[in-house]
This record gives sequence, structure tokens and C-alpha cells, in this order.
Amino acid sequence: MSEVKKLDDKWGHSLEQIGVLEEYEYLDGDPDYRKNQKALFLSGEIINPNLDYPKIKLEELQDRSFNLNALKETLKSEEKNQTLKEIYLKKINDQLASVYFLMSVKLAEQLDKNQDKFSTEEHDKMKKAFVRKIHHFLYFKYSKPNIPYFDLTIEEALNTIRTKVKDDSPDEIKQSAAELQGVLTRSEKHLDAIKLPNQSLVENLQKEIHDKINALTRLEEGKEEYDAPEIVKAFNIALEKLNIIDWTVEIVTDKTAISVDQENKVVKVPATRKVKRTKLISLIAHEIGVHVTRRSNGEKSNLAILGRGLDRYERIEEGIATMVEQLLKGKVEEFAGFDGYLSVALAQGLDGKSRDFREVYDILYKYYLIEEQAKKNNTEAKTKAQDKAWTRAVRTFRGVPPGVKGICYSKDLTYREGNIRAWENIEDFLKTNPLNAIFAGKFDFTNPKHLEQLNKLGIDLAHGTSE
Repeated sequence: MSEVKKLDDKWGHSLEQIGVLEEYEYLDGDPDYRKNQKALFLSGEIINPNLDYPKIKLEELQDRSFNLNALKETLKSEEKNQTLKEIYLKKINDQLASVYFLMSVKLAEQLDKNQDKFSTEEHDKMKKAFVRKIHHFLYFKYSKPNIPYFDLTIEEALNTIRTKVKDDSPDEIKQSAAELQGVLTRSEKHLDAIKLPNQSLVENLQKEIHDKINALTRLEEGKEEYDAPEIVKAFNIALEKLNIIDWTVEIVTDKTAISVDQENKVVKVPATRKVKRTKLISLIAHEIGVHVTRRSNGEKSNLAILGRGLDRYERIEEGIATMVEQLLKGKVEEFAGFDGYLSVALAQGLDGKSRDFREVYDILYKYYLIEEQAKKNNTEAKTKAQDKAWTRAVRTFRGVPPGVKGICYSKDLTYREGNIRAWENIEDFLKTNPLNAIFAGKFDFTNPKHLEQLNKLGIDLAHGTSE
């Protein structure tokens, strides 16, 4: 089968040569160093951890910035198609924001390591400047939490507390519940504004998607838990069924969650990861059935950038992935992305109080302790709650210097916001498109601008080609 001619072949090739980075791939730390920071933090020897970023290389980012800006100028002067020009200028600006964010993170880290070379006044002035830049680029990329979504999230947290804390619960659990109920506040006026999807819609979509996802997730009968090598095997089988041969699945030691490295076409599985059968099925659907599939289909289309993603596609990318997980269950009891939204919104102070790592961790710990105490003995519950709160707080504050309040890595907003928007918009989209159109590439089907751009270029989303 011959390769499809690309409408944007020149710009797609140029962007691929520079590389399209995903920020989170650069925010992992040295496992031993971070393990030590965790121990110091949990023991109370340090108030906030000082996260490290060994993967961020300033020289590489400076080269990338130079090349992206050069491509931007060439694009402005040479591309005659205004739609293609607009698409690529926005994508380049998106990438530049990621590059500048990572550069600011590294410079702030280096500043703290060398603070003895500066006066306190000089150090604090430079640190504030880097923090302002970090905040600026993150706001550009991910905006800020939505108040109605925050109120919904808080209400869900309070419902969990009310449900799980009983009269005979341990005193520590009752105390945690009382403290959380005093901290977790929301406005009731927004609670009716966001409705869960109609069950008939869920069932209809489940019927449409069932065969496709079921074919990817047929696992060995009778097996209920899978370790890292077994997860890798299951992912590889799913890739083979989709005839995707240019992706690999690897076991890694520097991650705590399974992730997709779009830059290098690698699905990364933490070496210590173990999952239950139902969770593995969800992961296959999420990581392979959505993230890898949308990339692969976009690359097969005649618009190269559909493989890499139009600007700000990440929100609906996670929205579709979590929606597919919900369709596997056949019902939607709550919108996805609760933990990430709660953590980011608390850090950014949507309730009126900005918080640092320690303050967000303390709230998360109490919440997770209430969740876990119903399933485990007291010691196990505390350990599990500590681990979950630490992992979530690290995800939320990675990239931000220690002790900073009100600023965090806000990418995890995309899960809940994307999931809600996907459900709110899917029926309208399906009035003029088949369901498989949402898998045609990395675009946002809830973004009218994306749909307008693709329409102007004559892209047939049902088949990934121009008409």
C-alpha cells in the first residue's frame, strides 16, 4: 500500500526533525534521590521536597527553541495556505511554551543548587522571575481550574467522606473527616450545572465500540493479576492486532505510572507495576486503543500533523481515553480525573487559599486514609495513603520550586475537563460523523476551530483523507 501524499509534508517533516516533546517525559527524577526526598518528607525532616530534573538538558532545549523559531519564520514567509499556516503556527507556539517551561524549571533548579553564590536578595529575585515564567507558560498551555468542575469535585470528595466514615470508625479517621469537612468547601449553585451522560447514550456508544476494544483486550482466562512483563506482553498483543509495528513497549525504573512517550513511540511500564485484570483491560483501551491509535491513524492520513496533534489537543485526548474506559464498564457513575483535579485546584487555591506541596499532601493523605481504611488494617491503610498522597503531590508539583504556593503543573486538569467535554459534545458530533472519526488523529472534536480547519482542508475524518 503506497504512502498517502501529505498536504503538509514539508512542515510535518520539518517538525519531526526538530522533535515534538511531551513535557512530562522530562519531569521524572532519579529514583534513588526522590526516594530519599520522600523519606525525609514523611519523617518531617524537610517541609517540602526538592524535586530533581536530570532529564532536562538546557543546551538541547536551546537548540530546539532556535530551530522552532526558525521554522516559524520560514512558515510565515513560505506557506500560502492560510489554514495550514495557522495550524502550524499554533502548534509551534504550543511547543515553544513547553520548551520555555522546561528551561525555566531547570534554571530554577540550578539556581537553588548554587544559591550560596548569590545574596539572599539576588537569589529571591531570580527565583521569583523563574516562578513567574513557569506560571505563565503553564497557564498558556492548560489555563486554570473551572469553578463548577471544582465544586463538583469537592462534592464528590465530601460524599466519599460521608459514605465511608461510620460511627464505629477509628478516632483518627473521624478526626481526618472533621478536618476535611472544614477545609473542602464549595458553592452549591454549580452542582446542578454538570450532568452525567444519559445511560441510553452510554449503552449505544458501548455497542458501537465494544467489538473494537474487546478485540484488543482478550486476556488469558482465569488470571487475575499481571506484573510488568505480563503487562508488556498484553500491550504488544494489542499493537499486533492493530498492525502497529513502529511502537515498542518497555519496562522502566524511573516511573510510577504507565505512560505513552509520543516523542519516541514507546509505551513505558514501571518495573514494579502490578495490576488487576479489569485495570489492565482499561489500560490497554486507554493507552493503546486511544493514545497510540489516534497517533497511528493521524500519521496514515494526508495531514501529517494529525499524528502529532493540533494545538491544545491534550484535553480531549484524555477525555476520549477516559470515556472509552467508562464505556468498557457500561455506565458512568462519575466523571474521570477526580484526583488530579482536586490536587491542582487545591494547589491553585480555587477555594481562596493557595497551597504548597506539604499543604496539598496533608489534605490528600487524610482523604486517602479515609478511602483505604475501609479496605485494609490501620497500618496498611496509612502506608497506602502516604504512597498515594506522595505520588499525586509529586505529579501536581513537578516542575515547581519547593515551597511555592498557588502554582503547579496543571496538566492533570485535562483528564476531568476533557472527560466532561467529551460527554457533553459527543452526541452533536455524531450527528454528522461516525464514531470512528474521533480516532482519526489527534484533534479536539469539541473545538469548533479544529473542525473548521480540518473542513477547510477537506479532511474526511471518517477515512483520514482529503475529499
